Amino acid sequence: MHDEAKAGNAEKLYLSEDELYDLTRYRRPSNQLKMLQSLGIPARMRVDNTVLVLRMHLQYPTSMQSERKPELKSSQRPLRKSERERK
Repeated sequence: MHDEAKAGNAEKLYLSEDELYDLTRYRRPSNQLKMLQSLGIPARMRVDNTVLVLRMHLQYPTSMQSERKPELKSSQRPLRKSERERK
C-alpha cells in the first residue's frame, strides 16, 4: 500500500506520457522536447530517453520573466580591411 501511495504522489509531480502527447502532439521524446522548448516549458531528457516536465512549470509558469528577446542583426556587411583603413 505504501508503494502505491508513493507512485500516486509521483505521478502528480510530473506529466504522464499521455499528458505530454496531449501537450505536444508528438510521441517521440526528441520531438516532444523540441516542442516544449519552443513553448518555453522547462523539460529534461531522462536517462531512459523519456521526457520529464514538472507539473509546477505548467501551473506556475515563470517563462515570461526569463523569456529571451530576439537579437537584431545588422544588415550591413562587415567592412573590409582597406575600407576600415580609409576611415
